[in-house]
Amino acid sequence: MLFTAVSTAAQPAPDELVPGGDNVLIGAGVLPGLGLQAVYIAAGRMYTREALLLGNVIPQRVDGSLHAAAAIGAAVRIVGSLETLGLARPRAYDIHVGIRLGPGLRFGFEEDRSDRNQRFSLLFEPFVRYTRHWRRLVYVEVGGARPTIRAGVKL
Repeated sequence: MLFTAVSTAAQPAPDELVPGGDNVLIGAGVLPGLGLQAVYIAAGRMYTREALLLGNVIPQRVDGSLHAAAAIGAAVRIVGSLETLGLARPRAYDIHVGIRLGPGLRFGFEEDRSDRNQRFSLLFEPFVRYTRHWRRLVYVEVGGARPTIRAGVKL
């Protein structure tokens, strides 16, 4: 009986759990340069489907550039999967491991004709995201696209 009381007290309240369903995350990023991202996430119990808008500015005089990209992808919810399989109790955090693909554009500040012909690129981004519910949902993400380190909140 004492064990039951202790184990239920340690679980987060339902409104403190990482939410499923549709979410919009917005954040800022660094390295290299500075950037912004907006991510629409349709979260299931074991996976997410995602759409990403990403922008990045590298403010250097000669090699400076502006990058913009849009991508779609999916991720596996590691902790959510363990909860679904009954291997973990509900938590106020989750870890997502996934991949995104989509078109990207690069505009150099000091570009010549050959640079203009190579503006279009394909974004291939593996990423890892840690989400945590404090007063609201916050996240930290490391990905393959610029900016590589991002953090933000749920709108």
